[in-house]
Amino acid sequence: MNWTSLINFDLLTFILSSIVSAGFSCAVWLLKTHSEKKITAKIEHEFNQKLEDHKAKLKKI
Repeated sequence: MNWTSLINFDLLTFILSSIVSAGFSCAVWLLKTHSEKKITAKIEHEFNQKLEDHKAKLKKI
């Protein structure tokens, strides 16, 4: 049995699995960040809408 080919195969498997794992982690982080930005934008929009409504009510008084 040739141990060098076995070691190289294990090393190659480890490197490839590390790359896939890092890529998956990056994808999850990007999705999370994108979701947080969408939620933040929605909250800001609702806040600005309520602020404008409140300003309009104050102008009527």
